[in-house]
Amino acid sequence: MKRNKDTLNHEMQAELELCAVPAVIENKLRQVYAQLPEELPARKRTMPRWAQSALATAASFTAAFAVLVGVNGANPAFAESLPFVGGIFQNINNRGYVPTQNMTEAQRRISDMAVQVGETEKNSVTIPAGSLLEKPATATLKEVYYDGSFVFAGIEFQIDVNSDRLCEANGESYDVLLNGESQVSHAENGVVSGLYDNGSGFVDMSDGALCDYWTQVERGRYIMQRAFRVPDALQGAESLEVSLSFAGINDYNRMIYSVNSTPFTLDFTAQKTEAAIRTADCQGAEMGGVRLLSAYTTPAATYIEVEYPETYVNPAMGATFEDGIKIGYYGENEGAVHLCDTEADLSDGMRQKRLVLAGLKEDESRKVAWWLFDKNGSGKTEAMFIIDFAAGTVELGSAEDVQAAPVFDYACGVEAVKSLADGEYAIEKIHLDQDKPMVYIMTGDKKRDLRVEFWQRDVRACTTYTDTYSWKDDALYWEYYNLNTGSSCTRDEDRYEGTEHRQHMLFVPELYVALDPSLPVTVKVFDKNSGDELLAQEIALTQSQLHDEPEYIPAPEDLVGTEDGAVSSESQD
Repeated sequence: MKRNKDTLNHEMQAELELCAVPAVIENKLRQVYAQLPEELPARKRTMPRWAQSALATAASFTAAFAVLVGVNGANPAFAESLPFVGGIFQNINNRGYVPTQNMTEAQRRISDMAVQVGETEKNSVTIPAGSLLEKPATATLKEVYYDGSFVFAGIEFQIDVNSDRLCEANGESYDVLLNGESQVSHAENGVVSGLYDNGSGFVDMSDGALCDYWTQVERGRYIMQRAFRVPDALQGAESLEVSLSFAGINDYNRMIYSVNSTPFTLDFTAQKTEAAIRTADCQGAEMGGVRLLSAYTTPAATYIEVEYPETYVNPAMGATFEDGIKIGYYGENEGAVHLCDTEADLSDGMRQKRLVLAGLKEDESRKVAWWLFDKNGSGKTEAMFIIDFAAGTVELGSAEDVQAAPVFDYACGVEAVKSLADGEYAIEKIHLDQDKPMVYIMTGDKKRDLRVEFWQRDVRACTTYTDTYSWKDDALYWEYYNLNTGSSCTRDEDRYEGTEHRQHMLFVPELYVALDPSLPVTVKVFDKNSGDELLAQEIALTQSQLHDEPEYIPAPEDLVGTEDGAVSSESQD
């Protein structure tokens, strides 16, 4: 019993890291509290007194707000279960790509403006099992956002399975019907043909019908988001009759395993919410044979449409802000194949591309840079459009007009590695860039499962956990260089001799978004199972200089001895 009590107290302590409550939130909580009955119905107590005492620490308004707002770092699944915020946390935590600040903010705006949907027989359906080995399910539409151009729908599922993630089955029943007309293209075998545009301007912005997964909130409860751009003919409509059709439910970890193969449909009416739409004048914008046809942004999403010659060999296309910071794509990894990036062949030797990115704030003043890079052809940037949504203008540019996103680093130094004692933990390196934020923890201890927290100004900014793949018994210390291209010291001659050690190497996608690199960062490391604190170390990040080469590390045969046997630290040309 003592161990159970200590474990619960520890777990609750980890979840309830409290922060100050803004007055507007406290007032809202007080309004909710005022509507509760004076007394709760009497019932048999099923919880021990020590557990009741521990839970009482969450009784204040401050604690309640901390659970609502601060829990994402400690318990993302719980945060996703909160009403009216599922769309935010699902996309921030579990979409499988490196988050961007702009995407995070856009999802918050969508959730703030979304309309909560009351249950009806059309938007809450019971799905019978398709066979003896399958499970029945219930699907319920929870919230909808529609601004005349983009539709987002938050959906909750109840099904008696315990998989980390479920996903949509890809079949002929997967569809989006608007005012009774199908919008999704299917191949001859019935599966979704997501790489081909049907020419209407409709763009499926879901994570991808081929692999759209649902986040587990708790056992038997899942949430997901379906989103799309309205076709050209329906742009600006005051309302839409929407039917979201599903082909079935699979276990994401076992793609061929169907947990429910019964097709089902959710129907609802989307009423337009007024939102600012800013359009750039693209008339005459052409470079390298590439034509910019359309570019506009709303608080929810940004749409860019181009045509380019099919003579380009494997062109890469993308967009960032002019400062190099990524805007964020709807769908899977930025630049990968996904349904939000549709393409169609035209009859005049041109190809058409439609791209949907995260929306921009109404006061966003940074310009957006869209480019085409001919990867397997010229190897050059063939087109660069600088889009100013604030002024509504487009300019032709070059690759030099887009800055490299800043990179920040911390490295402990070779001597710190060599002096690491048995049982000790220390932060070896942090490499903070927006493509691959990495954290390296060196240790003289045995292998453990760790919980790692990042704190700034007494607020937890991010939490991550080690896994089977993070542990290395034979790490050798090295430092990053040539940060303009993301290259690193991977050659044996670039590594520091005599620095073999044990290490946890962690990829932390949200770190670039979560941290303010101008502030000190306190990294706390805990034993995941016992909760014991193993390390609390404050480090300072420095902005990395581009093209810094590592200090020359002489080979043993090149060493020139000195009187005390020390090795010169001077670089060799």
